[in-house]
Amino acid sequence: MRLFSFRHWLLFAVVAGSLQACSSEPQVTSDHYRRAEALLAPNVRETVYHLEARPNWLEDSTGFWHVTHTREGKRFFHTSIEKAETKPAFDHPVLAAALAEKTGEEIDPADLPFDRIRIPEDGVIAFRHDEADWEFDTESMELTRRMKTTMSAPGACRPTEGGRLSSATITSLYATLTTAGKYS
Repeated sequence: MRLFSFRHWLLFAVVAGSLQACSSEPQVTSDHYRRAEALLAPNVRETVYHLEARPNWLEDSTGFWHVTHTREGKRFFHTSIEKAETKPAFDHPVLAAALAEKTGEEIDPADLPFDRIRIPEDGVIAFRHDEADWEFDTESMELTRRMKTTMSAPGACRPTEGGRLSSATITSLYATLTTAGKYS
């Protein structure tokens, strides 16, 4: 006399396999971590270009500049509202070569060593690097180190036309002083 038929064994195997599948913990492998890490913000910019563009308005409000990541690396762009066009703010490889020549440092044109620029007039780009102020003439491609400070330090106070500080400047100044432990 047979205790179990083939159908019983098959049913038992299916039920036991289903129970085991339901009770087992999902296996997280290093491959899962690698794929998740690729989606973190610093890594996304390597595959998604022009992801963010924070406008930095020119003093005369005729346009703005922004920095973003492209296939070529970190790039600065200038947008003219009047002309309705966006173009590179300057020739990145030429500026990198000029800065390398003046400082003796190795400068990567895909990752220039500054994140902010100023466009005081057409054809001139001002920036701060290694505690020095620089101006790059985009027409003559000449780079000049300025002795006098032309760039505002982070949190610097600049009054508005009416002679008052903006609320954003006051907030920034307060945050700077609080962080430095000078105001509490």
